[in-house]
Amino acid sequence: MLALTETTTEHQALAIQDLLRHYVTFQTSLEVKISTEGYHIFQLEHHFPYFTLQRTIPEDLRKPGSKTSTRKLGTDLSFLNSRDGLGTYRMYQAQSSFTVCGSDNTRWIAYNLEDTGFNSDREIGDDERDNYGWRDQISMGKFDTNVPLTDARDYYLAISLIKAKHARNEIQRVIERVEASFRNHMTNRPFSATSATEQSAISKWNEAMLGLLAMLIQDLEDKVDCWVNFQRWDLDCFNDPNATLLPHVFENIVNNSIELQNVYEELRAYGKKLACFQEASKRLACQLDYRLSLQGSKIGEFTIVIVSPIIIVSNIFATPNIVLPHERSGLSFFLSVAAVALLLWFLLLLKGSWFDRQGWWEKLSRRGRTARRRQNSSIGPVKNGELSVLRRRDMHAGLTGNRK
Repeated sequence: MLALTETTTEHQALAIQDLLRHYVTFQTSLEVKISTEGYHIFQLEHHFPYFTLQRTIPEDLRKPGSKTSTRKLGTDLSFLNSRDGLGTYRMYQAQSSFTVCGSDNTRWIAYNLEDTGFNSDREIGDDERDNYGWRDQISMGKFDTNVPLTDARDYYLAISLIKAKHARNEIQRVIERVEASFRNHMTNRPFSATSATEQSAISKWNEAMLGLLAMLIQDLEDKVDCWVNFQRWDLDCFNDPNATLLPHVFENIVNNSIELQNVYEELRAYGKKLACFQEASKRLACQLDYRLSLQGSKIGEFTIVIVSPIIIVSNIFATPNIVLPHERSGLSFFLSVAAVALLLWFLLLLKGSWFDRQGWWEKLSRRGRTARRRQNSSIGPVKNGELSVLRRRDMHAGLTGNRK
């Protein structure tokens, strides 16, 4: 980066600043900028953060003397429960920042910053040259530098398509792993299990899954929104109303635009699929909370019926005979505990079967409120020009009687 900043010309400084800022902060951007003051420069920006799934430590961290940066910490996905014996997963965030800047369509330069530690084949030199010539590293080896794309807009869309497809493939691997884990838990670990340990494990898995889904959905939404804004405001810059471009160049621009649209539609579909998983996980969380509340209710009932009678009778037996005369013996203590337990059990049974099911208290309350409203409407004086409900009913009854 130091070499990049030290060798940049003055009119390219703003483009390099934006490139570094988006790369370091993992920002998504797809934008066309044209300066209106000073030296006229255009910028075509494509900044695309994405998630990549890894089983091992990235190559950058294996090198001697390497330091763990916040870019390589990753997210622990051990809860996905890989059973193939190849280790656990970690998800890392990578960034591909690409920009084209220049003064016109014949004088421009492209800069690219990319995380290559997750793929050893992306190191400079591995695919720099093959039997057919020198490969363009920015295009991930897809283009030959001896047959360059001379049009800035054509090159920008072509590179953007390559990088978007690469990121889509990485995101697809993450989503496939998430979907496999989700379906495995929903089918092989049914919620009907009564084991407290099993329910605790399901709850921990569901909590981790909700956090992961929220992260992925937000990332996909940002990318799709960025493409929608690019279509609305910047894609017109790639049209050729004056027919200044060669036919095959303009055809490439149109085809690349269509393919980019298809890629982002796939990302939108991925977001919808993850949103369905998120809703199912939220419902599972509600069911778990309800199950835990039922278990808490059962524990409370056990405490009331079994533990409370012993405490109550013990307190009674601890009082002096002068205050409460009673016979103190093991039999009387046992019978007293049984009597209190039966009384409490009867009250709980009454609460569950009568109070809750019949709802007599709510019905009685509603009838009382209705009676009070009727009484208030009939007592108040009726002013000129105002009609109460009772007065309208009387008038209607009178008219009906006259008709008879």
